[in-house]
Amino acid sequence: MTKFAVDVSSYQNASVEYFKNFKDAGVDTAIIKLTQGSADGDAYFNPKAPAQIRAALANNMNVAVYHYFKGNGYADSQNEAKFFLEKIRLMGLDETTVVVADVEDPSLQANHVMADVNAFMQYLISNGYPNVALYSMASWFNAGILNKWTYPLWVASYGSKTCGVTGNVQAWQYTDNWSGENVDMSYDWGLFNKPTIPQQPVIQKSHENVIVTREKVHLYEKFGMQLDQIVEANTAWKANEIIAIQGQPAYLIGKDAYIMQSATDQNGIATVHSYAFTKAPLINKKGDYVRYVNNGEVYKYSNFVKIDDDWCYQVSTNEFLPAIYTIGSGK
Repeated sequence: MTKFAVDVSSYQNASVEYFKNFKDAGVDTAIIKLTQGSADGDAYFNPKAPAQIRAALANNMNVAVYHYFKGNGYADSQNEAKFFLEKIRLMGLDETTVVVADVEDPSLQANHVMADVNAFMQYLISNGYPNVALYSMASWFNAGILNKWTYPLWVASYGSKTCGVTGNVQAWQYTDNWSGENVDMSYDWGLFNKPTIPQQPVIQKSHENVIVTREKVHLYEKFGMQLDQIVEANTAWKANEIIAIQGQPAYLIGKDAYIMQSATDQNGIATVHSYAFTKAPLINKKGDYVRYVNNGEVYKYSNFVKIDDDWCYQVSTNEFLPAIYTIGSGK
């Protein structure tokens, strides 16, 4: 049975309501651009990807991800796969996820691009992500630039009655302007239309981002200035963000009004609350994935530091829990 899959990137919205429009229209899967290039190349990570994944899951859509491929040679192609894989794991996407190489960049060398793609795919497969797929234009497959049988194909061909390719075709991107929304839409013949993430999205409960004061304290603004506002002990507050104030974590509980974490029931600890999945990633000092931890687990932390653009709790010598995956983050 033919189903539908929408392709989104940072050009598209990331709200739950936006993805609800697709779900209501009968679209089963969101294929989300995650990365481009390698850590020492473009090093591009879609800044909307976490929210887009969360929004798709909130609407009970399947989630797949793709990497815009620019590899040139074996080592470079494997470096791109490594970068892609780190972000896949950082998003909490497990090994059943369909992961796609988007191969269309004009800089790619036709005489060895397929060998480079093979290096990229084999890295993903050998590191536990076997559900790989290859995306490109019909013309690249028909010209023999890319092999039509090695991997499941997702073919782009607009304004035609068929995808125009014979081979291991399992999805056809038939328009780049679905319903006048300037978004790509595909027919899916079995590539994406299966659950790719067995964990169910966490249904956010009212208490999951609520912190409780342990004492009567002043509030602060984000630059560390103490405010006249005071909150009483044993009062509950919904926290919507965690930042560092004077080097220590603080919760946003009002308009530019923060309470220091040390004054709450979360003093000295970080409680895992993954906003979309039942697990959350730990990372190292370089920002690379280390391992998963489960929702509800509690960790003592020694430092609160910034890695890349994320505030993180240091929970062991070289393991850091991003604050966005903890109670109080508002996520």
